[in-house]
Amino acid sequence: MKQLTILFCVLLVVVSCRKKPDPASTSSQPTPIDSVIIDTVGTVSFKVTNIVGDELLVLKDNWYLNENGDSFKVFVYKYYLSNIAFVREDGTIYSVPESYYLLDQSNPSSLTFTVENVPVGTYHKIQLIIGVDERRNQAGAQTGALDPIHGMFWDWNTGYIMAKIEGESPQALNPAQIITYHVGGTKPPYNSVRRVALDLPTKLEISSLISPQVLITSDVAEWFKTPNLIKFGESSGAMTPGEEIMMIADNYRDMLTVKAIMP
Repeated sequence: MKQLTILFCVLLVVVSCRKKPDPASTSSQPTPIDSVIIDTVGTVSFKVTNIVGDELLVLKDNWYLNENGDSFKVFVYKYYLSNIAFVREDGTIYSVPESYYLLDQSNPSSLTFTVENVPVGTYHKIQLIIGVDERRNQAGAQTGALDPIHGMFWDWNTGYIMAKIEGESPQALNPAQIITYHVGGTKPPYNSVRRVALDLPTKLEISSLISPQVLITSDVAEWFKTPNLIKFGESSGAMTPGEEIMMIADNYRDMLTVKAIMP
């Protein structure tokens, strides 16, 4: 019993002599790395404004001039943007999976969309397709933005309408003065898929703390000029794959411009 008493006293002395931790030094200790959540992806939003030259596109009401000097109104303006990819300066590319967006001037909410889970980093270019890629065209009608309910699907053989404009022009060939261009087709030699690379006015910085917005304009006027001048008195529309459709697709390849990147 005496030995147990002596041992207990020794333990009390050891505990009482131990130096108490300094609160200041304790708070300055690094946090273990396994307790820190490291974010490696970010979010990018897009806002697209449809224009005609230097004017805003207004459906049904406003008159515009094409490069040939023909006047026209626009009733319908729809197009797909798909296969979005972000390119870093070192050439590495992040391709967004399942990125299909239908932009419809009559539906303002369709002109903005968000891309999530983009790896953090600095990007200097955006790649995308105007239209729907060949693989998805060959898969038949699908869901979401690719649902035929949107009026952008021809049939199981021809596939999707990549982009369409419907309107009127006094110079049009037909008695109703209607202009109608439905661009589609993926089978050679009439493949209307157009892959484009968009230069950025400033670097696109993506982090877990910053969700930038990319502001893009889409210019209807580009459908009717360079490299092919379209005259409504000679061509007031096309709705099947062919040379005329290819001319329009080649024209609108450069209809998209990144105007600004907002932090």
